[in-house]
Amino acid sequence: MTVTAKEKAKRLGPIMNDLRIRAKITVAMVSARSGLSAPYLYDVFSGRYVPTIETFIKIAESMDLNVDIVLKPSENVTIHVNQEAK
Repeated sequence: MTVTAKEKAKRLGPIMNDLRIRAKITVAMVSARSGLSAPYLYDVFSGRYVPTIETFIKIAESMDLNVDIVLKPSENVTIHVNQEAK
């Protein structure tokens, strides 16, 4: 069975959420850094909403993530937490 582009796009939020949790960054921190509301972020992280590319980049940057890590996740990803950003 082929995975559609929409199904792939819906996976971005949960992937970002997993990376957020592994980096010990709260949704409140992402909200404060990105200017996006916490309820909206919860919907994105759950896969309920698919953000625009601009919003996706804004969320990734607020978590100090390289966009490539989110688009091509690997089990071997090392997350470097910027302590100054916390």
